[in-house]
Amino acid sequence: MNLYRLIGFVAVGGICLCSCNLKATQAPGGVTLQNFKLFNTSISGWSENMNPSDSFYIYNNQGLEGLLDGGAEIYINGGSIETLVQDMGGPNSEQVIDYVVQFNDSAQAATVYSEWLTSTTPIDSIPGFSKNVAFGTYALSGNVYAHLGKYMFWMETNGFQNQTLAFQTASQFLGLFENIYNTPQ
Repeated sequence: MNLYRLIGFVAVGGICLCSCNLKATQAPGGVTLQNFKLFNTSISGWSENMNPSDSFYIYNNQGLEGLLDGGAEIYINGGSIETLVQDMGGPNSEQVIDYVVQFNDSAQAATVYSEWLTSTTPIDSIPGFSKNVAFGTYALSGNVYAHLGKYMFWMETNGFQNQTLAFQTASQFLGLFENIYNTPQ
């Protein structure tokens, strides 16, 4: 993560703690956006990258615009409500920044996912998931996109030795998110 993004993440996060509206819109089984927060025991070897209060935020659309500096339009124009952002650190200094975007309904999430799928090259498969659900792209770091119901997931993967390890790890995270989504709360 570059220094400017980290500074923006911390600065906007502090502002958004005061301005975010948490909505209790639920998925099947009573799952809300807050259920997707990961804990230090969620995936073996992974933990929150900073003090837990600094590594997890829920942003409204205004806060997301500040965080992504021009990259939030696709989500906001697509009907996003709010976004969970969490910074996770791996056993060998790897990093996964999870963005879980909640939309009004599954059609909106699928549309934004489809926009990413058709505008991103090259695209690669994520182990255990069809490209209708998840795909990745890898240059110096990797980005993984997925959707489940009214949620879209974007993961930035940094510090991995290669694409295979990054996408295998992303598959673990997605499997956990899928279990959270499918488990009644």
